[in-house]
Amino acid sequence: MGILNLRNLEVISTGGFLLTDQLSFASGLDELLAPSTYCDTYNSEAELLEKVCYYLDHPQEAIQIARRAYHTFDQHWHPRHRIQNLLDWVFGGELPEPFRYSPRSDVRYFVSTASSAWIDTRLGIYEPIQELHRVQERLRVFVGRGCPGVIAADLLDLPRLELYVEEGFGDPCGLLQQKGVPERVHEVRGEPASWPSFDAVVCTAEDLQRLGRPVRANFAFVLAEDHQLLLANASKLMEAVLTGFDFGKLRFSVRLYPDTVFYERTYLNFPVFLSSQVQTVIDIGAGVGLGSVCFRGFCPEAAIHCFEVDPLALHLLQQNALGLGNCFVHPVGLAGQDSCRTCRLWPEDPQAEWGVEQLLPFREARAALKELGLEPIDVLRVATGGDEVEVLTSLQEQLKDIKVIYVEFTSEQDRKQIDQMLDPSHLLWQGEIIAGQKGALCYINRFHLFDKK
Repeated sequence: MGILNLRNLEVISTGGFLLTDQLSFASGLDELLAPSTYCDTYNSEAELLEKVCYYLDHPQEAIQIARRAYHTFDQHWHPRHRIQNLLDWVFGGELPEPFRYSPRSDVRYFVSTASSAWIDTRLGIYEPIQELHRVQERLRVFVGRGCPGVIAADLLDLPRLELYVEEGFGDPCGLLQQKGVPERVHEVRGEPASWPSFDAVVCTAEDLQRLGRPVRANFAFVLAEDHQLLLANASKLMEAVLTGFDFGKLRFSVRLYPDTVFYERTYLNFPVFLSSQVQTVIDIGAGVGLGSVCFRGFCPEAAIHCFEVDPLALHLLQQNALGLGNCFVHPVGLAGQDSCRTCRLWPEDPQAEWGVEQLLPFREARAALKELGLEPIDVLRVATGGDEVEVLTSLQEQLKDIKVIYVEFTSEQDRKQIDQMLDPSHLLWQGEIIAGQKGALCYINRFHLFDKK
């Protein structure tokens, strides 16, 4: 992320042309591998593609940069020099630039060491946001003025993070005036209702009370008076585990949270005699994507479209979808009608008029699918945690043509209503019910089932 990857030197050491990610001002990249001299950098996917095309059309420029970098590597950066640098440091206390911190190279060093007592809090904020940034190219993070300035210093290490600060935010050692920083920092004023929705907010409890109205964000870090974390809902991002699923010769590695609910028996008993007929799969309430993993295992040629609104689930879904291939993630919930719902993150008191809340977008299911051209549907999964009946009602006219329908439910009343809605066109094929109140059901279109027989 914001760290200089010394593997870049491996490219240069072989005489290769280095086109690498643009890092933050404090990474040391500009000092060690000056762009346009020893390498070139990109700041977005579009810019990467643009520069790849440019250097393919101008190979001599790439060759000149590569030769210059290789010569400098051999003269200054070769391992024989690094070994001597290490010996000089260990036995003589001498460390050459750019490996030595100084006010000229990185003011964050002094800001950071002065705030070493808060290292646990800082890591509790930085690591989850870094994990978000690893998957999400652009991040918008708000830092309240009651937070230590070192929080901003830490976050500015992430190269494509846009920092939003409240009017009156402290600026230790002129950090926000450093080269490459001002254009990434935005000051917000007025009421929180006029502010954008952020990917994450870092505030003290006093900040939030003073603002008087909720700040909108997907993730929140709330600090107490002693700067200890009262809330860090993004910490769950660090709990993901890797597990494997086998489907014959196909094996998928999937990231999930330890408490992820998965009705394994239902999803792993897909009606395989229909697999070859499946071209389009719609996964509504996809979660981290375990249902879609099963659909890919049984229907390797199908296009899978996942709809998910929960920020925690989306983080893993976006990664898992890449491994599935031909799998598209839509960061929106589907329901019976268009709406924006709020979910309180902190404090839990529903009467509080201040705090942090998520703003979750929902679209009317039929209209959203029609806009995306997702008709007809071969396999439908609906697992929205309570909106299943509304979604099926929205798709009522299409249900009779869908080959396989998976529905999860959270109440006995919903289960009975779902069965009543699908009974005219579908037959219950497989299901799991827990204590009569929740479970997952799989229905097969009667026409396709009897046609098969």
